[in-house]
Amino acid sequence: LGKVDPKAKEYLGRAYDSSKRLAELILDLLNVSRIEQGRLKMKFTKTNFASLVESVFKELQLKADTKKLYLKLNAPKTNLPQTFCDPDRIREVFVNLIGNAIKFTENGGITIKLSHPDDHIRAEVTDTGRGIAEEDQKLLFQKFSQVKRAIDEHQGTGLGLYISKNFVELHKGTIGVKSVAGKGATFFFEIPILRSAPKNVEGATLDKPVNAAQIETGPKGVPAIVTESSRAKA
Repeated sequence: LGKVDPKAKEYLGRAYDSSKRLAELILDLLNVSRIEQGRLKMKFTKTNFASLVESVFKELQLKADTKKLYLKLNAPKTNLPQTFCDPDRIREVFVNLIGNAIKFTENGGITIKLSHPDDHIRAEVTDTGRGIAEEDQKLLFQKFSQVKRAIDEHQGTGLGLYISKNFVELHKGTIGVKSVAGKGATFFFEIPILRSAPKNVEGATLDKPVNAAQIETGPKGVPAIVTESSRAKA
């Protein structure tokens, strides 16, 4: 392949960024619709929070490096109990909180800390960024709300923190922020430690695991999942 013209490269970069933002907006709108209609599907599995946040940490490290920010992780694997949760939903909460911290921090960096006070797991994302005025903090977790930042090149959808709040609350948890304008911010959330998966979740539907009674042997000994409709056709 030949060299790409610098101008063409710039246009391709803009097109990629635009398509990425559009895809994120569509996904956010779908999540909001499912949340508000109680149709969000959740799947609870036994999860190691330290490993989960470490995967997000590695994914976002490049973004932090690009802005010359440090990204620190304080998540002791040995002292942190595992819990049943929906790891995909919790992972999205971490992506939102850490991604926002990187976006709104120009100098210094971000520290992620995990702990387990009482019977909960607590996550904190602390940055050395611009901070958030007290009067703006109450708007952060509302749908389509954004804190006005004059020097931002790109504004988000205003849905990330709203979705994160709902994901945390579907786990019977809480989420919040502590900040002083000009002195950084700490976003935190807590969810209860569950020793087993819940049988139902108010406001969402649970993906039911396949059990042994639902599996039969198909042609050539290949396991086949049997549903009620397939039994009726047999």
